Amino acid sequence: MIGEVIQVEQLKTVEATAKLFDKSRWRIVNGWAKKFTTIFDNGKPIEVYYTEKPVEEIYPNIRLLFDKRDRVIAQRPSAKAVLRVGVQGNWKARVKVSNHLKPRKLNAETTTKAYNHLKNLKIIN
Repeated sequence: MIGEVIQVEQLKTVEATAKLFDKSRWRIVNGWAKKFTTIFDNGKPIEVYYTEKPVEEIYPNIRLLFDKRDRVIAQRPSAKAVLRVGVQGNWKARVKVSNHLKPRKLNAETTTKAYNHLKNLKIIN
């Protein structure tokens, strides 16, 4: 329903992507948020996860909430505003957990690229 307020408790049972006010991207799955960046290996995008927190810690800073197809389903215009649904219909059906975030084994070259990318972003030393 458009305009419905999304509470932090509701995000503990969904699978979605959040973009925070600091422009970082987090994958939310079953109450946990995993910070990630995307690198490209031979033209294919690979998501590299490097930080994990409970969803309660990032909830106040969520600006946009996306479904699994990267469509915006909720937004917060400012840090002081509430997170509101912006789509017609049942938003929960678009973010139900499907466990598609199984870890992928990366080859040595891709692992090195991911490490160098995170180092260039000054995420790791």
